[in-house]
Amino acid sequence: MTPNPVIERRFLFFHSARVILHDALFLDLLRKHRYLFIVALSHHDFSVPAGVVKKQKKTTLIDLQKNPQAILQSFHDTTRNEVRRTFAMNGFTVTCNDDRFSEAYACYKRFRKDKKLPLKPRSFLRQALRMSAYWHTDLVAVVTWYDTKPVMRIQHIFSRPAVTAEDRKIIGFATRRLIYEICVYGSNQGYKALDMASINLDNPTKEGITRFKLSFGGDVVNEYVYTYRSPLIRFLRRFL
Repeated sequence: MTPNPVIERRFLFFHSARVILHDALFLDLLRKHRYLFIVALSHHDFSVPAGVVKKQKKTTLIDLQKNPQAILQSFHDTTRNEVRRTFAMNGFTVTCNDDRFSEAYACYKRFRKDKKLPLKPRSFLRQALRMSAYWHTDLVAVVTWYDTKPVMRIQHIFSRPAVTAEDRKIIGFATRRLIYEICVYGSNQGYKALDMASINLDNPTKEGITRFKLSFGGDVVNEYVYTYRSPLIRFLRRFL
């Protein structure tokens, strides 16, 4: 898959862009007025022209500039042990970009509906790489991520419904193994880091996913969100 730092979306009569971890490209798009609305994600704090709003958040970066064994060793104890347990689970398999995309998207839709979260179209997930975990032949969990070399960034983490305690255990193991496999992929392909896609250290409702992301031992760093709205878009927002 060719690295694609620009995610394009259409709203009514105009196109918007989401630029992922590519500062120079974002500034170039601003100069060329290619889009009426642009959101850019960056690890850097830099000056921007008028009309761009900057917000600072937090994210965690997993260092991939070491071998897979060293990456696994950097995970917190419980996470590392759960990943290792999957190596001995007969019937547990992991695939990368397999041909079961429709099944993965159906899992995504079910997960988002159950969580009362907004849905994105199939094309949104197709803009990312995909790692899937199966228990025997059943899809258990999926992690998608953006290929924005030299840093990868998580797009979505989702799983099938957990009906029993055993389901919850398998899903928990599976999602941790998927993050590990993405780290291995990145390490082997010469990436510098895996961005776990924002953490919220202040909101109690986000505590679970924040704890999950921190369990992989990454470094907490600043993340900057730059939002450009053209004069037309700003006018429409005020009017509406």
